[in-house]
Amino acid sequence: MVINGQVTADYSRYDIVSTFPNFMSVNNLQVIRMPTTDLEYIPEEFCNMKCLKELSLFGDGIRQSGLTFLPEKFANLKSLQVLNLEQNQFKNFPLQICELINLEKLYLNACGLTVVPQRIINLVHLSDIDLSSNDLSLNGLPNEFFQLPKLKQLYLNDCQLKTLPSDIGHLRTLEGLQLNDNFLKTFPDELYSLRHLKKISAKNNCLICLSSRIIELQSLEKLLLMENNITVLPAEIAKLPNLQFVNVFDNKLTRLPESLTDLGPTTRIVVRGNNHLQMP
Repeated sequence: MVINGQVTADYSRYDIVSTFPNFMSVNNLQVIRMPTTDLEYIPEEFCNMKCLKELSLFGDGIRQSGLTFLPEKFANLKSLQVLNLEQNQFKNFPLQICELINLEKLYLNACGLTVVPQRIINLVHLSDIDLSSNDLSLNGLPNEFFQLPKLKQLYLNDCQLKTLPSDIGHLRTLEGLQLNDNFLKTFPDELYSLRHLKKISAKNNCLICLSSRIIELQSLEKLLLMENNITVLPAEIAKLPNLQFVNVFDNKLTRLPESLTDLGPTTRIVVRGNNHLQMP
């Protein structure tokens, strides 16, 4: 079928695909979406599909099943721009992915990964990457990861992180940062140098404070810090010109800075769940 002008094979509504379909007979196939729950491997000949731009081969997140490796020739899929391999069982990061130099969006959440390879730096066009629900707590993110020149959206939810590398400050193009369900106590100072950052989500961490340097995040629109241990907010938050929404539900706030009364009518702040909070 043709969807949005692209020749597409969409099996995403199927619960089980037990044998890999023969896609080679479909001319100019550009998009493939299908579950991998009962698939053991990708056939080598599949890697000759020169027109493929989007490939989604996803597990179900329930059974310990799905792909455990990629064929060596997977690196031949040079036209790929979007690759979704979430909830498979790779354990090790498939190095073939690092040869897909036109890749723009990469989804590898819940794949059993512990380390991202240095060769990730090859993906110079990458704008979105989701590594959520992988245990990256032991130096899982190399310095090269933070040198990706076009990265805009970074998802590191549930990665067992206790600290965020200071190299985060090198991701100058970053617009969205998701850090939910980790063990972070603070943000590194370098994070506040990300002048294009529009959204920070760090729900259910161990955060105790925010730096006054938050004033440097002049593009920030949404700040989501629910279920942390924050006791006070910096007054500088009220000076962020593009701020639209702040959620600090269920923290340990005892007071709010008086400057928050100066927030404009287009800015909403949620403070419910702070049982000892005294309003200014």
